[in-house]
Amino acid sequence: MALFKCLCVFLLSLLPAFTFTNADEEAPRQTLPPIPCIPGRPRPPWLPPCSPPSPPPPQPAECYTSLSGLMPCTDFLTSTGVPPAPSSACCNGLRSLVTDASI
Repeated sequence: MALFKCLCVFLLSLLPAFTFTNADEEAPRQTLPPIPCIPGRPRPPWLPPCSPPSPPPPQPAECYTSLSGLMPCTDFLTSTGVPPAPSSACCNGLRSLVTDASI
């Protein structure tokens, strides 16, 4: 019983240290990422509700801008005989289509 009383007194003595904080030294709160939901499974009541999935990026309204970089490739793509080597502008246009286009 004496051990229990000592433990209670010790914990009560620590209480003011945890309750009084300086308002100027407030640490920014870190938010945790939302816990993903498992499709088809009920969410346990002790967990926070699921966040709605983010909408997919919008599709481009037109694709001419993306494909206009391939104009230097017309000779290479439409040649019926032995195709000539593609020009560096063709390679750069294809590279920009692959890396920059959102299609």
